[in-house]
Amino acid sequence: MANVLILGKDLPESTDFIKSFELNAHKIFTPVKTGSIVNMDNDNIITCNWNKASAISTKAMLIQAESRLENLDKIIIYFDACHFAENFQNDRVDELTAAMENMIYGYQYLIGELLTRFRQKAPDCQILFLLQTVPSKATLSKNPGAVPCNLSVAAAQKAFEALAENAAYSFYDLNSVTPIIAVCDPSNSLYRQDHGLGEWALTFTDTVSQMKNRPTLKQCTSWIKAGSKSLGLSIFK
Repeated sequence: MANVLILGKDLPESTDFIKSFELNAHKIFTPVKTGSIVNMDNDNIITCNWNKASAISTKAMLIQAESRLENLDKIIIYFDACHFAENFQNDRVDELTAAMENMIYGYQYLIGELLTRFRQKAPDCQILFLLQTVPSKATLSKNPGAVPCNLSVAAAQKAFEALAENAAYSFYDLNSVTPIIAVCDPSNSLYRQDHGLGEWALTFTDTVSQMKNRPTLKQCTSWIKAGSKSLGLSIFK
């Protein structure tokens, strides 16, 4: 049984994704969407509140995760652009603050706080950055018939892509941490299939943990497709 911290998509929206981890008896720590009431009749699922707009809340959430899980075996940081596109459909100025807080600031605070804490005492764990993309207006030629996301979501998913790539290098320097960066785009059979995506994330991280030697820097900083069975070369280059 592994202790898993799942962040980026909150309960109840993340229910299908975390189900695979739950069914395999892993202990899960994950946030609940503000204003939602979630009744989880399962001792292996620990919930918390996380205000993504607050660096203080981010730090408190991670302290609570470390306390309740005792050790962190896996960290899943999930950016679901499809989910964000449904929540932020307009480019109105009055929506930009909430959009940036949820899609950019929260992830920046999270990575910054994790690096600060792990540089003091890094656990032996894996960090999976998982990006599920949504077509932007600039990529419609590759996705004919798709409905493009708005400007803030398009910008945010590019920001997460850059954040994950660069954070992977920083985490790899810690020696005991193994970062993985993965993408699921509209051509992927797992696209918008949260349960299947969760099953893959669990199986793949288990496979990496069983590797005799730690993956190379190139393997850990190159994007792989969700559904892949091994670490490979970047698909974005």
